Amino acid sequence: MDEENSVMLIAGSGGAKSTFAGGLLQHVDRTSGFGINSTIYGSKKDYQKGVRKRMFTGNQYPDKTQDGYIARYELTGKSFSRPATTVNLIDLPGEGLKAAIDGGVDMLPLIRQIKKGQTDDPEDIKTEYEKNIKPDFERGVSPTSPDVWKTAFLHHYYSSDKAIFLLNLYKATEENKDIAYDTEDIKHANEEFTDVAVIPIAVDWYGYDPESTNPGFVTRMLRQVITPSMRDQELLEHLTDRINRGSVPKVADILNFVDTNREVDFFGVSVPDKGAPQTETGTLTADGHGGFEVKGFNKVIQWLEQ
Repeated sequence: MDEENSVMLIAGSGGAKSTFAGGLLQHVDRTSGFGINSTIYGSKKDYQKGVRKRMFTGNQYPDKTQDGYIARYELTGKSFSRPATTVNLIDLPGEGLKAAIDGGVDMLPLIRQIKKGQTDDPEDIKTEYEKNIKPDFERGVSPTSPDVWKTAFLHHYYSSDKAIFLLNLYKATEENKDIAYDTEDIKHANEEFTDVAVIPIAVDWYGYDPESTNPGFVTRMLRQVITPSMRDQELLEHLTDRINRGSVPKVADILNFVDTNREVDFFGVSVPDKGAPQTETGTLTADGHGGFEVKGFNKVIQWLEQ
């Protein structure tokens, strides 16, 4: 990992990467003292129409990615203590994603290759990306080759110093969508990156408001001494009590791993559906100010600053 203050967002197909991206933008837009400079590589149409237009104009969740893009967010502003921090989000097209991992589900085999040291040398990957792939991305051309997407993902993985494992609770529990990683992948990343966070998104489907608890200063300090990681213990207990291991064992395993590994950060966010948790509508919850509600993204900023 060699790019200071760069964060890799890891999630597979249906992992809510675009929803997370839109939610972070909305949070920053409505918070004084912060800003985001966004650069889109590859299909700008996918991002502008599928994320910006649907979420910020139509109050709808993002469209399924067609051609794929990479969004690079640089956080700025007087209130941000770590300037030049970037969040890299790679959103592959669905079919390309499946092909990129040799017919498997989501990105699991590729992550496993990383863990087992079965990829090309990171320096060779970086050279290949900078010389032969990045120029096309910068021209707005999305790759059609699964191998190129694979190299792009590996480049950002090996170049970042922090990682977020995004956990889409709605897809994993309501639609039984497979998750693109397992506990061994998180464990390995925790050994390689300077900081790792598991962030459940769509916690509203379990009736949880990530901004509902705000422990006092003394409580926060005591928790920091006992557990140096940044974690929402109430959320962890809330989900553990409600998630059935028999129906979604992978989610339960991840929660158990986070509970026992205190180095991994854990907190939740949501971009609430206006019908949650009873009914899925596909429509965002209006915030009363012309935008949509987002919950918990203040904790994302806190994590990026630490």
